[in-house]
Amino acid sequence: TCANGTYLSGGSCLACPFTCTTCTGSATCVTCISGYQLNTGTYLCDCIDCTNCNAQLIYNCALCDLTTPGSYFCITCTIGFYNSNGT
Repeated sequence: TCANGTYLSGGSCLACPFTCTTCTGSATCVTCISGYQLNTGTYLCDCIDCTNCNAQLIYNCALCDLTTPGSYFCITCTIGFYNSNGT
């Protein structure tokens, strides 16, 4: 059995993606860290309240600023999208 934040692979415990608190593989989250929610389509954790991307959809945000809980904003958008301030 591996600790939270890691998963068993080939007899070793490997790190989950940084947004996962628990996972079953390198790209399969089960639960997410605070400020993120599980995307049941991708099984990765998406930032909650990241609405600064042009399309206004949280899953278009690749990296969120979590410094002020409750007022998260998108730092980097996924490929094909850009931040509403043009970056």
